[in-house]
Amino acid sequence: MFDNSANPALVLCLAHEPNLGASHPSGSPASVFRKIWQDGPTPSAIRSPHELALQRGQINASHTNDSHTRKKRIMDLGTFSVSLNVADLPASRAFYETFGFSSVGGDEENWIILSNDTTNIGLFQGMFENNIMTFNPTDARAIEKVALDAGLELQLQTEGDSGPAHFVLQDPDGNTVMFDQHE
Repeated sequence: MFDNSANPALVLCLAHEPNLGASHPSGSPASVFRKIWQDGPTPSAIRSPHELALQRGQINASHTNDSHTRKKRIMDLGTFSVSLNVADLPASRAFYETFGFSSVGGDEENWIILSNDTTNIGLFQGMFENNIMTFNPTDARAIEKVALDAGLELQLQTEGDSGPAHFVLQDPDGNTVMFDQHE
């Protein structure tokens, strides 16, 4: 028997996914369990059964009563990236290129955006103090309204009524989060 107290999400996944091993090359749920335990849970391993059914097309999100799913559909956060404050832009770029990242934008002197498939990292030299989690929604103002309605304190608010905009706030642990709408 295994100790499931360390990872209840994983145990929930195994309890609700009895055929999880069927698509794994080894074919057995036990080997999948060992693989997930070693590598840590993947996003698909920690999804609820409802989310898995949505992903598989077994149910339609527009016909669900799950408010969590509806909120996720409504609040489109866009692309996620991490914006890192770096001391040496060329050294940082070389480091991340080692892991398959390549340049997709930037001025090459003070900042650069690197991408590897769906993962984006912004490297910024001397532009801000702390690292920033960045979302690129299509409507930053709508998300800002949600944040304000929830009583959250913003460090920077959007300006204007249309076009590019961004706002900044901190999570409860002091991590900076920016919602940056480009268009």
